[in-house]
Amino acid sequence: MTIDEILEHDERFRYMMLDRMRLDCEYFLGNGDRYSKCLWTGNVTEQIEAMKAIYESFPDDKKPEWISLEEIERYAYKMAYQRRTSYEVEYEINQIEEEVRREYGLPDNWYGDVYGSLLEAPYSGTNLETAMKMAKSVEEYEEALQLIRKNFEVAAASYQEEEEEDEI
Repeated sequence: MTIDEILEHDERFRYMMLDRMRLDCEYFLGNGDRYSKCLWTGNVTEQIEAMKAIYESFPDDKKPEWISLEEIERYAYKMAYQRRTSYEVEYEINQIEEEVRREYGLPDNWYGDVYGSLLEAPYSGTNLETAMKMAKSVEEYEEALQLIRKNFEVAAASYQEEEEEDEI
Protein backbone atom coordinates (compact mmCIF):
# COMPACT_ATOMS: atom_id res chain seq x y z
CA MET A 1 0.00 0.00 0.00
CA THR A 2 1.33 3.44 -0.89
CA ILE A 3 0.91 6.69 1.00
CA ASP A 4 -1.45 7.91 -1.74
CA GLU A 5 -3.64 4.87 -1.18
CA ILE A 6 -3.65 5.52 2.56
CA LEU A 7 -4.68 9.13 2.00
CA GLU A 8 -7.67 7.93 -0.04
CA HIS A 9 -9.05 5.99 2.94
CA ASP A 10 -11.45 7.33 5.54
CA GLU A 11 -10.34 9.26 8.64
CA ARG A 12 -10.60 6.25 10.95
CA PHE A 13 -8.17 4.23 8.81
CA ARG A 14 -5.75 7.18 8.57
CA TYR A 15 -5.85 7.64 12.36
CA MET A 16 -4.99 3.97 12.79
CA MET A 17 -2.16 4.11 10.25
CA LEU A 18 -0.69 7.24 11.82
CA ASP A 19 -0.81 5.62 15.25
CA ARG A 20 0.72 2.42 13.90
CA MET A 21 3.54 4.48 12.37
CA ARG A 22 4.01 6.33 15.67
CA LEU A 23 4.29 2.99 17.47
CA ASP A 24 6.79 1.81 14.84
CA CYS A 25 8.90 4.88 15.67
CA GLU A 26 8.74 4.10 19.39
CA TYR A 27 9.77 0.51 18.73
CA PHE A 28 12.58 1.65 16.40
CA LEU A 29 13.95 3.89 19.15
CA GLY A 30 13.57 1.24 21.84
CA ASN A 31 13.53 -2.54 21.49
CA GLY A 32 13.82 -2.33 17.69
CA ASP A 33 17.45 -1.29 18.13
CA ARG A 34 17.13 1.30 15.32
CA TYR A 35 16.41 -1.41 12.73
CA SER A 36 14.62 0.43 9.89
CA LYS A 37 12.86 -2.69 8.59
CA CYS A 38 10.59 -2.52 11.65
CA LEU A 39 9.14 0.75 10.27
CA TRP A 40 6.04 0.57 8.10
CA THR A 41 7.92 2.18 5.20
CA GLY A 42 11.20 0.41 5.96
CA ASN A 43 13.03 3.77 5.89
CA VAL A 44 13.27 6.61 8.43
CA THR A 45 12.89 9.45 5.91
CA GLU A 46 9.91 7.88 4.17
CA GLN A 47 8.29 7.03 7.52
CA ILE A 48 8.47 10.66 8.67
CA GLU A 49 7.22 11.99 5.32
CA ALA A 50 4.30 9.53 5.38
CA MET A 51 3.42 10.52 8.94
CA LYS A 52 3.46 14.20 8.01
CA ALA A 53 1.29 13.57 4.94
CA ILE A 54 -1.26 11.61 6.96
CA TYR A 55 -1.29 14.22 9.73
CA GLU A 56 -1.78 17.03 7.22
CA SER A 57 -4.62 15.11 5.54
CA PHE A 58 -6.91 15.84 8.50
CA PRO A 59 -8.84 19.11 8.70
CA ASP A 60 -7.65 21.34 11.57
CA ASP A 61 -10.63 20.48 13.76
CA LYS A 62 -10.02 16.73 13.33
CA LYS A 63 -6.25 16.51 13.69
CA PRO A 64 -5.20 13.88 16.24
CA GLU A 65 -4.66 15.27 19.73
CA TRP A 66 -2.17 12.52 20.60
CA ILE A 67 0.45 13.68 18.08
CA SER A 68 1.51 16.96 16.45
CA LEU A 69 3.81 17.99 13.61
CA GLU A 70 6.35 19.03 16.26
CA GLU A 71 6.29 15.54 17.73
CA ILE A 72 6.72 14.00 14.28
CA GLU A 73 9.74 16.30 13.79
CA ARG A 74 11.12 15.12 17.14
CA TYR A 75 10.83 11.54 15.90
CA ALA A 76 12.70 12.59 12.76
CA TYR A 77 15.50 14.04 14.84
CA LYS A 78 15.70 11.13 17.27
CA MET A 79 15.58 8.54 14.52
CA ALA A 80 17.89 10.15 11.97
CA TYR A 81 20.31 12.33 13.93
CA GLN A 82 20.40 11.57 17.62
CA ARG A 83 22.83 8.93 18.90
CA ARG A 84 25.09 9.22 15.91
CA THR A 85 28.19 7.20 16.39
CA SER A 86 31.67 8.65 16.17
CA TYR A 87 32.08 6.73 12.94
CA GLU A 88 28.98 8.34 11.38
CA VAL A 89 30.04 11.84 12.40
CA GLU A 90 33.61 11.27 11.22
CA TYR A 91 32.26 9.95 7.90
CA GLU A 92 30.17 13.10 7.36
CA ILE A 93 33.14 15.33 8.20
CA ASN A 94 35.32 13.36 5.78
CA GLN A 95 32.67 13.73 3.07
CA ILE A 96 32.65 17.50 3.55
CA GLU A 97 36.45 17.62 3.48
CA GLU A 98 36.48 15.60 0.26
CA GLU A 99 33.94 17.92 -1.40
CA VAL A 100 35.97 21.00 -0.42
CA ARG A 101 39.23 19.33 -1.57
CA ARG A 102 37.70 18.65 -4.99
CA GLU A 103 36.16 22.13 -5.26
CA TYR A 104 39.53 23.75 -4.56
CA GLY A 105 41.54 21.22 -6.57
CA LEU A 106 43.78 20.32 -3.64
CA PRO A 107 45.93 17.18 -3.18
CA ASP A 108 44.61 14.28 -1.08
CA ASN A 109 46.67 15.11 2.00
CA TRP A 110 46.10 18.88 1.97
CA TYR A 111 44.59 19.16 5.42
CA GLY A 112 46.99 16.91 7.33
CA ASP A 113 48.63 19.84 9.11
CA VAL A 114 45.51 21.94 9.66
CA TYR A 115 42.91 19.28 10.50
CA GLY A 116 43.56 19.15 14.26
CA SER A 117 43.57 22.90 14.73
CA LEU A 118 40.60 23.25 12.42
CA LEU A 119 38.51 21.14 14.76
CA GLU A 120 39.74 22.69 18.01
CA ALA A 121 41.22 26.20 17.84
CA PRO A 122 38.20 28.50 17.81
CA TYR A 123 36.11 26.27 20.03
CA SER A 124 37.85 26.49 23.41
CA GLY A 125 38.83 22.85 23.64
CA THR A 126 35.58 21.47 22.25
CA ASN A 127 35.68 19.96 18.81
CA LEU A 128 33.09 20.04 16.08
CA GLU A 129 32.52 16.29 16.24
CA THR A 130 31.39 16.66 19.85
CA ALA A 131 29.22 19.64 18.90
CA MET A 132 27.58 17.60 16.16
CA LYS A 133 26.87 14.70 18.52
CA MET A 134 25.40 17.08 21.09
CA ALA A 135 23.11 18.88 18.63
CA LYS A 136 19.57 18.85 20.00
CA SER A 137 17.75 19.26 16.70
CA VAL A 138 18.10 18.63 13.01
CA GLU A 139 18.70 22.37 12.57
CA GLU A 140 21.57 22.42 15.09
CA TYR A 141 23.12 19.39 13.43
CA GLU A 142 22.87 21.02 9.98
CA GLU A 143 24.38 24.23 11.41
CA ALA A 144 27.32 22.21 12.74
CA LEU A 145 27.81 20.67 9.29
CA GLN A 146 27.73 24.12 7.68
CA LEU A 147 30.27 25.40 10.20
CA ILE A 148 32.56 22.47 9.44
CA ARG A 149 32.25 23.16 5.70
CA LYS A 150 33.02 26.84 6.23
CA ASN A 151 36.08 25.97 8.30
CA PHE A 152 37.33 23.56 5.65
CA GLU A 153 36.83 26.25 2.99
CA VAL A 154 38.82 28.78 5.05
CA ALA A 155 41.57 26.21 5.56
CA ALA A 156 41.55 25.34 1.85
CA ALA A 157 41.89 28.99 0.83
CA SER A 158 44.72 29.40 3.33
CA TYR A 159 46.41 26.26 2.00
CA GLN A 160 46.18 27.58 -1.56
CA GLU A 161 47.70 30.91 -0.52
CA GLU A 162 50.61 29.14 1.20
CA GLU A 163 51.18 26.98 -1.86
CA GLU A 164 51.23 30.06 -4.11
CA GLU A 165 53.70 31.83 -1.79
CA ASP A 166 55.96 28.76 -1.81
CA GLU A 167 56.00 28.84 -5.62
CA ILE A 168 57.21 32.46 -5.65
